[in-house]
Amino acid sequence: MKIFIKIKDKNCLPKVDELVEIMWQKGVNLSRVGEQDSLTNGTSLSLSWDKWLDDERWKGHSKFKEYIYFEIESTSSEHKLSIEVDDDACFVDIRAIYKAVEYIAERCNALISMDKGEWLQLNEFKASVDNYLKTSFSDAVEQSLIVV
Repeated sequence: MKIFIKIKDKNCLPKVDELVEIMWQKGVNLSRVGEQDSLTNGTSLSLSWDKWLDDERWKGHSKFKEYIYFEIESTSSEHKLSIEVDDDACFVDIRAIYKAVEYIAERCNALISMDKGEWLQLNEFKASVDNYLKTSFSDAVEQSLIVV
């Protein structure tokens, strides 16, 4: 699954720590690839919640680690941020990507696309993924662990 966010100014993008807190929760164990503390300064970032370190129930689970990839393409007039996760990601990681999209789009007054064709306002996007956005982190974990 890949979602695109169209923004005018990269300076509105959050710092990595802020993003992690929105996507999962503050203080989770994390694997990260990317040298910058913010997407403002870099062009790519990969994040993965190291689930088994925070919750032993993830040990041996097929989705104990799932990377979420952030890439920025820039032109002189706009920036397109893509956020991608495997299509078969578990509920908690799909929720994480939707929470990141919601947060960035709200901060940056951005448009969102699921296919790079049709661009949605934030309220339209939120309506389409409401069940994920309204689920708490702990409930998303529980839902993910039920489905193996």
